[in-house]
Amino acid sequence: MTQGIEAPEFPRDMLDFLRCSKDGEVLVTSDEVCGVMGISSAKLTCSKCQSKFAISDGIARLISSDASDEDAHEMALRDTEYAEASDYSPCSRSELSDFIEIPPFLRAIDIKRNNLIMEVGCGDGRFTLLMLQRGARIIAIDISVNALKKLNERLKTGRAPTPYPQNEALMKDFRSRVALIHSDASKVRLAPLVLDRTLSTTPLDSREQRTALYRTISESLKPDGWFVGSTEYDDLFRRALGLPTGTRYEAGGIFIEHFGIDKIKRETGAYFGKVKCWPVRPRVPLVHRISPKVGIMICNLISSLPLLRHAGEILLFRASAPVHVEVEGTHRRGSAIVKRLFSLYSRSVGKEPIWRWEKVKV
Repeated sequence: MTQGIEAPEFPRDMLDFLRCSKDGEVLVTSDEVCGVMGISSAKLTCSKCQSKFAISDGIARLISSDASDEDAHEMALRDTEYAEASDYSPCSRSELSDFIEIPPFLRAIDIKRNNLIMEVGCGDGRFTLLMLQRGARIIAIDISVNALKKLNERLKTGRAPTPYPQNEALMKDFRSRVALIHSDASKVRLAPLVLDRTLSTTPLDSREQRTALYRTISESLKPDGWFVGSTEYDDLFRRALGLPTGTRYEAGGIFIEHFGIDKIKRETGAYFGKVKCWPVRPRVPLVHRISPKVGIMICNLISSLPLLRHAGEILLFRASAPVHVEVEGTHRRGSAIVKRLFSLYSRSVGKEPIWRWEKVKV
């Protein structure tokens, strides 16, 4: 931890949302050490399988011990990258890029005050702080512990690590509104029906990892909640040039896959009833050589045109109507009038309001 920066503390009120990453059961806490705003350290034990986890330096350490080689490679690269991060996040490619990319994400997630949001792949807080400034409470998850430590540094000032404009009046110490979790994104488990929104800008390596994440998100979202995600887009230029859909950011870098709209809808379709996709951040040759204001106007115009918008390098999607597993015996709302009439009829003939063998709740 950087000298002069307090260690993070895990908010006590967010402990109830954590579940065992192995079987989804409640985690029982013991040996708690409390700080000023939350828990500095504690032991976490699964109530069913007795798996052991911990809160250490205010970060819930739920990282799996059986990480794949690719995950371990990404973790090492990210830890190095975020240890060296300065005022701007490594995810901020340029001022122009952030001015084009960030607004559609914020519009898609549409935060209301005190919304509980799970952010998967939070990094050092480029989106985290912007959402906090809009009133969110956040469960922030990342595979890099150094990213989480850097995020903690930024939480105290409330300023997001991006050149994107921010309102100074909205910045404050947000540490009590954020739970930091060190975990593989595909193995996170939370309590059911607690989330208002989920944001993920993390491209996971395999279909199995992605579907595991989508299942967790759909289970934990409230019925009226939604999931905003993004991937690298298999854009117009890549298709025309015949470039591979699977590649790396650079030699020896992190593996990425470029997705088409059909593939996103196909993979998320089992977990969400509605999925809307749109490409953002178009690649425009020489646009960085003109004034940022004109560059933003050009890029936004291209993003709005039917064919040219497919030059966007990022595929943004919003998945809503989460599919929830039916819980045995859970009554639906039904029709109040029909239920009342059935109850009156049943009682008029000296019976309880029972349809076949099931009691009707009036």
